[in-house]
Amino acid sequence: MVSYVLNGRMDLKIAPATRERVLAAARSLDYRVSHSARALRLGRTNTFGFYTGGALPDVADTFYRKVVGGLQQGCHRHGRDLLLHHACAEADVEAVFASLTDGRVDGLIVLDVFDEALVGRLAASSTPVVSLVNALPGMPAVVADDEGGERLMLDHLVSRGVRTLCVHRAGERGNSVARREAAFIAAAEARGVPWRACPTRTVEPSDLGWLAARDFEPPAVFVTWMDVFAYTFIAACARLGLRVPEDIGVVGFDDLPRPDAPLVRLTTLHAPWEQVGLTAIDALVTLHDGGQVAPLTVLPVSLVAGETA
Repeated sequence: MVSYVLNGRMDLKIAPATRERVLAAARSLDYRVSHSARALRLGRTNTFGFYTGGALPDVADTFYRKVVGGLQQGCHRHGRDLLLHHACAEADVEAVFASLTDGRVDGLIVLDVFDEALVGRLAASSTPVVSLVNALPGMPAVVADDEGGERLMLDHLVSRGVRTLCVHRAGERGNSVARREAAFIAAAEARGVPWRACPTRTVEPSDLGWLAARDFEPPAVFVTWMDVFAYTFIAACARLGLRVPEDIGVVGFDDLPRPDAPLVRLTTLHAPWEQVGLTAIDALVTLHDGGQVAPLTVLPVSLVAGETA
């Protein structure tokens, strides 16, 4: 009976007066429940880890704030704690793997983990692992609809009569940004819509000589794969004396307004990052409890028709 009271169990009928006497005695003795002993006895910690490829998430960043918020909501729903798990990016794969699977957490949510050896070790381990935002081989993933979103964006731009598409090359492979780029280009080519690659991978004014020279045919749109690039491009246009969208339009992906961005509503794609995080926790709970989840869960995105294209 005492252990039921001290562990907060309410499924055994104990008289309120008796429960209070037990708690009062515990307070007088300064007794505290040993969570490590409880975890050892139960074989579970009721804690999930969140690992972001060796760097702790910047919770001041809107994207990470939404993702972590969704993870926290999911953990609260299922009575779990969330541990932001840090393992040095410079450590070797075995050291990182050992740190992530040393028993402190019952399961892992991973983001921005692209080391093939580490991905393989995690996928083959007994620790349940779910990837979010990026689909990784061998483990379930919860992602936004990158491909479907870019097809929506292309439909919108075509309906607006855009003649020139300047595509910002991602320069990355195997992640969500690369999927967006590939899907948009494939959709444009399937519909016979001409596009050209931005000659540079950055969006700083010093690297946008083609833009300063008006080397495009209006109405033109600069297509980026993240809002952060879109807002940087808008700022570069302002410094070069170009108007958005009159001279050139710009579109993004995320729907994550920035407090330091120009006062303009970006045309972009809304990705439900909080829901992605929450859904990833739901999947991890199912895996930890011995259930099965889909290899890939894709959450829909929606077009935000703003003022920039």
